[in-house]
Amino acid sequence: SPLASLTRAPRTRKQARAQLRTGGEHLAGLLGTHPVESLRRDVEEAEAQMSDVTFWDDPNQAQRRLVRKARQQYALEALEKLIARREALHRALEQKLRLRDWHAQLMEWLLELHLTEALLTPLSHKEVT
Repeated sequence: SPLASLTRAPRTRKQARAQLRTGGEHLAGLLGTHPVESLRRDVEEAEAQMSDVTFWDDPNQAQRRLVRKARQQYALEALEKLIARREALHRALEQKLRLRDWHAQLMEWLLELHLTEALLTPLSHKEVT
């Protein structure tokens, strides 16, 4: 995994920045296949459809829509959390947090990134949306 190289603790802030940049590039790839704005619009549209009085007219179709909306909501929340944590890691690095403490936070973020990628990768954007 390209993320495996990031498990080594950085010795300098320059190395830490490079690690964060590499993780950020990995996140950008994930965002490329699962755009946040598109997911947000899809969730909002699904919620609007669910409030329609005819939503339950076809229970099988309603169930499929509920599952699809749950997948979209999960993907949206997971990606937004990863983005926020990446920004927090950047701020912590700039605020001179001890590298050992910063790296521990990076490892948590990378684990979340890896797990989110593993859960989203089998889903094409078309299936998530």
